[in-house]
Amino acid sequence: MAARRQALRLAARALEQRLNADVSDYAGPQLACACGQSARYIGRRAKTFVSVLGPLRLERAYYHCAVCGRGFCPRDGALGLEGGLAFARRHPHDGCGGRAGQLPRGQ
Repeated sequence: MAARRQALRLAARALEQRLNADVSDYAGPQLACACGQSARYIGRRAKTFVSVLGPLRLERAYYHCAVCGRGFCPRDGALGLEGGLAFARRHPHDGCGGRAGQLPRGQ
């Protein structure tokens, strides 16, 4: 079991490094907000998500709209992480991540 945990930790770090090395989610100094106004690029923001490999700390481009007050990270939608539910396992015995973690148990 210890070897498995170590292998999962190493895989999680490798995935984390690969995803964080990709800064293509930066779409310029402004990006259209859902309200129709322009959101301003603020910087990179980190958030930890739980995956089947273990916790992943992902850094994403963060945009904020001064008109509606909404902040968003475009990469979250691209990775299916909007709302913070994806990658999360609702039940400790669910062996899947991604959108499957949003399904009710047994589906």
